[in-house]
Amino acid sequence: MRSTILPFGALLCGLALTPGAAMAQAAPTAPLIGAYPSCAAEGISRVAFTIPPGQTQAQVESTLRQTGAFPAGTEMTFFPYGGVPPLRNQEEMNRSFGRTVRRLLHEGFRIDGTVSVLLQVNADGTVEKVTPNSGNRGVDSQLRALWSKAQLEPLVIGGCRVAAWLQVPIAFTSDWDIEARRIKARAGEPPR
Repeated sequence: MRSTILPFGALLCGLALTPGAAMAQAAPTAPLIGAYPSCAAEGISRVAFTIPPGQTQAQVESTLRQTGAFPAGTEMTFFPYGGVPPLRNQEEMNRSFGRTVRRLLHEGFRIDGTVSVLLQVNADGTVEKVTPNSGNRGVDSQLRALWSKAQLEPLVIGGCRVAAWLQVPIAFTSDWDIEARRIKARAGEPPR
């Protein structure tokens, strides 16, 4: 029996990543993006972060401040895990995601569970760094190649575009219906 990987909750068969409620309010529609300067250009030190599962906002903020990665006085905005701004290149990402899944299948991978991918996004919405944590170099390499192509709508907070560090969950389940020989995508929350 051939195993099949079914990702849901992300970019499969035209499914769009759904922005979190707070993130949807922070991100303006595409035509308005050019109207907002970057916070850095305005001399404002402001960044945005996703709160990883199992951590609180206070824990994340404390860790970030202790590392000294951001200057004192940096304004930090936090979003719930799983929220992602809309993709400007949704169609391209759908095709790339399909190719990635086929490549993983061809290489014999079987994945069950949720993979978290950390995206470092600049104020223009361009992904600068991708850090997947599947625990497998091959899967991480495929996810890194996929997400490095993503173009997100910039996050606008307080009237200016901010850089962001976003945790994106991608849920996989190996499903095979031997009688129907088809894969069904299920929308909704990733399995816990």
